[in-house]
Order: sequence, then C-alpha cells, then structure tokens
Amino acid sequence: MSKLSVLDEETLQEELGRLVQAELVYQRGIRRHATYSFKHALIQDVAYASLLRSARQQNHRHIAQVLEAQFPDTAETQPEVLAHHLTEAGLHENAIDYWYRAGQHAMERSANTEAIHHLHKRLMLLETLPETRMQLQYAFTPDDLGEVIAAWEHIPAAVRAGIVAMVRASRQA
Repeated sequence: MSKLSVLDEETLQEELGRLVQAELVYQRGIRRHATYSFKHALIQDVAYASLLRSARQQNHRHIAQVLEAQFPDTAETQPEVLAHHLTEAGLHENAIDYWYRAGQHAMERSANTEAIHHLHKRLMLLETLPETRMQLQYAFTPDDLGEVIAAWEHIPAAVRAGIVAMVRASRQA
C-alpha cells in the first residue's frame, strides 16, 4: 500500500491505525504487512463517492501504473484487477487487452460466467472506441465466439437468463 500512497510510511501507518481504531476498517496481519478492508460496503461506497471523479480517475491511473511497473505477476495472473483500474481511470484502449486476458484466464479455469462478464466488459469498451482500425483490431475472432458459445451451453439456465438481462440492461443504459 505504501507504493500507492503519497504519504510517507510512518504517516500512512498512523492514518491506517486511526481508521482501525474508529472501527471503519479491519486490519489483518501485522502493521507493515497487514491487509485492510472496510467493515461494511456502505462505508467503502461513501468513501469512494466522496472523492471527485477526477481524483478517483487519477487514483485508478496511479494504481494501474504501479501494478504494471512493480507487480507484473499480478497483471499476469489477475488481469481483471488491472483491467478494472484502467477502465475506471478512463484508459479504455489499455483496458481492452486486459479484459480479454481476464476472459481467457476465466475460460481456462472453466469459470464461464466470469469469462462472459470479462468479455462483456471488453465489448462495452470496444463500443466506446471510434470506428477505426483499432476497433476492428480488437473485434472477436470466430474462435473467441465459439468458445463463449460452447461455454454458454454448460451454464445453468437461471444464470444464462441473468447474463442476458445484464447485457440488455447495459445496452439500454
């Protein structure tokens, strides 16, 4: 966390300690090697919403840069994490490739619903690009579509219905 913060290590630890004492976050592990999580999703939502959009985008951009530069293993093994931060930073062209990788990783693990979600995110970002060679470059290949359709057959009907509803809703938004 210290690699992402503008605070020095000591100040960061003090501020995290205050959040723990105020019972806003949980601390797991010893101070410098601890992980932190909000005690409730609503607290996280309020904290996130209190940031200006430009500040949120800058934070996501910074996290994405740190992940790519200093944690390439995370970018390789969890491309959806980097894709999320790139997307939220407004760096859609960069995020497209990572959503594709995330979809491929999920298909390799037979996590079909997850794969569809990641590939859907990719499609939504592709739709934001101008109709140029870039958009054509990132279009699905017949093999990609074949894999998704084959995976579709193994997803329970209720889950398929939910996915179809989610896609329809996102296209209407």
